[in-house]
Amino acid sequence: MNILTGKKEIKESWFLRRGNIAAFAIILTITVASGWYHCSIVYPEQSFSNLKFSQLKISILKTRQAAASEKKNKRDPLTSEGKSSNQKEAGFDGKQAKLDQETIILAQREDILSPKDEFSAEQEAVTPDQDDLTLTLDPASLAENCYLPQDSSFVILDCSTNKASIWQGTDSKPLLKSEIDYEWPFGEGLFVVGNDAEKGDFVFYHMSFFWNGTSVVDTNFWKRVAPLVQKNNVPLVAYSSAEQLNDIEKTDISMAEQTRKIRQVIFDWAEAWRRMDVDSLVDFYGNIFTCYFLDMDKPLVFAREQFRKIKEDILGKSEFVLLNISDPICIINPENPKVAIAVFDQHYRSSIYSDQGTKVLYFILVDEPDEKQNWKMVAKLWLPR
Repeated sequence: MNILTGKKEIKESWFLRRGNIAAFAIILTITVASGWYHCSIVYPEQSFSNLKFSQLKISILKTRQAAASEKKNKRDPLTSEGKSSNQKEAGFDGKQAKLDQETIILAQREDILSPKDEFSAEQEAVTPDQDDLTLTLDPASLAENCYLPQDSSFVILDCSTNKASIWQGTDSKPLLKSEIDYEWPFGEGLFVVGNDAEKGDFVFYHMSFFWNGTSVVDTNFWKRVAPLVQKNNVPLVAYSSAEQLNDIEKTDISMAEQTRKIRQVIFDWAEAWRRMDVDSLVDFYGNIFTCYFLDMDKPLVFAREQFRKIKEDILGKSEFVLLNISDPICIINPENPKVAIAVFDQHYRSSIYSDQGTKVLYFILVDEPDEKQNWKMVAKLWLPR
């Protein structure tokens, strides 16, 4: 069908045909409805970002209710002015009812979230200092939340300010020994920096083996740190003070307490090794254990049963085991408090083998079937002397 306009004849557009107009309208309606449904279900209240804000409002309302109740209890009818006691009580009850209604509305809005993302107003009221679980991201706070034995050292590097601080353990709390400016190119995480007799200066990050094939890099960082520490390698924690820690990922006790738990795990592990108790020894390890050596391009990776067989074979051939370890430096990653590192000196001797050097153990916090959490060893770096 053609449409005549004056002397010109133009063809009717495809979407002006009657049948196509109806089909187009149906498609448009379905698209709009689908989009509305998607937004309302997949992004309820922008999910997690608005969750904490709504929870904060609930907490504030609860605080206001508690303050109002306390004020009501302390009110002396004999000193009331202007209004009668009954009028004041009526006004207070009206405000209380309004607060209760606001709390109910906010709580109902939170009901659309999945159970794992819910935090009840009662929980907020019981723990009004929940924000205290978020660690202040300054070097002094981080140092105090690590376990640093006397006269040992480690480095804290703030990627936001490009400033490294060297801390030394004392009989009370860590002491800031020096600060240096350095543009750290390796990102955030738990590192070991030092000098190896064969490889030279190095920065070790346990995942770099999988990404780059080597942990040894050409950097002058160690040359600046070496005069400030006593040993030829130290652990380093790199973080960003510009970022806020996620308290949802926090463990149930403080980082300082967790580092001391890791320290005790290491002592118990060493004792099981001295006793040559394979079952107890293997129980300290995760399902996968990775062994790193600076002179190897790729690490050795063992499943738990493989690792058990190796230990059974070695200890079965050994008549005795003598093991001495130093008090370990224990550090939890502030960006991920379920990951930790421990560094200590180790001297091992048996009837068939002996060595000594620095051992670096990597831990993860594992949820056990009994609902408890335990630190498990998942990797090691061995730096022989």
